[in-house]
Parts: sequence; structure tokens; C-alpha cells
Amino acid sequence: MKPRLSLKSFHGEVHRFTGTVDRFGRFATAEGWQETVCIRDIHLADTNRPVQPDHWWFRLRDIWLSAGVQVGDRVLFTVKVRACSKGFDGPDVVNSDKPRRQVIGFGSKPRSVAILQKAAATQKVSETLQQLTQQQIQLETVVQDCQQLQQVQQQLVEQNETLASQLSQTRVELEQEQQRTEQQAQVCSQLRFALRRAQHWSRPVLTASTALVVGLGSGFGLAQVNPVGLQAEQAQIDSEARICRLDAPKLSSRSLSPQRL
Repeated sequence: MKPRLSLKSFHGEVHRFTGTVDRFGRFATAEGWQETVCIRDIHLADTNRPVQPDHWWFRLRDIWLSAGVQVGDRVLFTVKVRACSKGFDGPDVVNSDKPRRQVIGFGSKPRSVAILQKAAATQKVSETLQQLTQQQIQLETVVQDCQQLQQVQQQLVEQNETLASQLSQTRVELEQEQQRTEQQAQVCSQLRFALRRAQHWSRPVLTASTALVVGLGSGFGLAQVNPVGLQAEQAQIDSEARICRLDAPKLSSRSLSPQRL
């Protein structure tokens, strides 16, 4: 173990020291309570040699609070070595084993304070806080992603409604087109039926016309042809036409015989 260095050899000089935050305390003053912090296991930072005294009470000034020191933290502080008083005074500590006395110690106002290593519990709390912060950031990211997904979902819903409306309109137009097609098919069917019917009725009419022409040519008139039932009378009309053709020569010879007489 290295021997401790006496602070008397550094009197009036400014040096850097390391130590561990041991505990916090306070003492009464005329203005009220003064908060303090105890630094233990003090070493000279440049040589890492322990110094005497091995601990020191500092007033808990803003520089310590700004550094955020906690019990168990390993700290580096810059301070001036000077003569100061240490111990207790007052009528109630006359018989104390630690009366106030002049010693070589540290000034009450350090030039700088930095934390070299956080205490295990403090470090764990710090890591937990960091994890919570990261989780909070991740949660915010997830919330933003959810909001974006909701926006995309809303857009998809609107597009789906638009497509459904277009599909419904297209279905109506298709039904109307089918109805027109069916109507056209019915018209075509009626036209085909009418065409077949016209073709069906044209043959007996032509036959009757032929017979009428033959009768007129032979000088005989025929009875009026009833267009109703011509298909059923087709054979009779053809027969009468043949009879007219056979009788025509006889009638002609009879009409010429008186001239010969």
C-alpha cells in the first residue's frame, strides 16, 4: 500500500484529486442549514497516491449539484490546497474529541467537478432511464407508424368505396345492355318468324296467281281466292289449274265451229 501524501506539501497549490462520494450531510448556520457532501478515499489524480486526510466535507455548492453527484460515484475535482478549520465548535462541543482546529485541507469552492464512474445502483438507474427513453422513442415511432397505417387504411377504404360505386354503375350498365340485347334478340326472332311466314305464304299465292292467269288467258273466270287456308288448299288449286289447261283447247274448238258452218 502506498504511503499517504500530506497535503502540507501542496499548500497554496491547485491540484486535481479523485475520491468517492461517501454521504451527504448538513450543519446549522446563522442563515439556516448548510448542505454538505463528504468525499472519501481521496487520491492525487496525477500519481494516484492517497492523501492525508483521507476524506473531506465540502459545502454542497452548485458545482456539485450541476455535476449530479450521488452516493457511490467516483469523482474528479480540482481544488486549491489551503489552511482551513475543521471540527466542531460551540458551548455544546467543549468536551468533544473533535474540537475545531486549523488544518491543511481543501478550499470550499472547487474549480471543477466531474463524475468518473457512476455508482452501481446509480448506473443501473441510469441504464434503466436510458432503456425507458429508448422504449419511449420506439413507442413514439410505433405510434407514428400506426397513424400512417391508419391514413393508408382510410385511403384504401375510400378507394374501395370508389371502386364499389364504379362496379355498381358498371353492373347497372351491363344489365341495361343485356336488356337491350334481349330486346334486339326478340326483334330478330320476330323478324325471322315474319320472314318465314312470308316465305310460307308466298308459294300458294304464286300458284293461285298462275292459275288465275291461265284462266284469264283461256277466257274463263275463276272464283275469288280466299287467302285464308291457302296452304291447305294448295293441292286443290294446282288441280283446278291443270283442269283449266286441259279444257282450254276444247273451248277454243267449240267457239270456232259455227264460223265453219
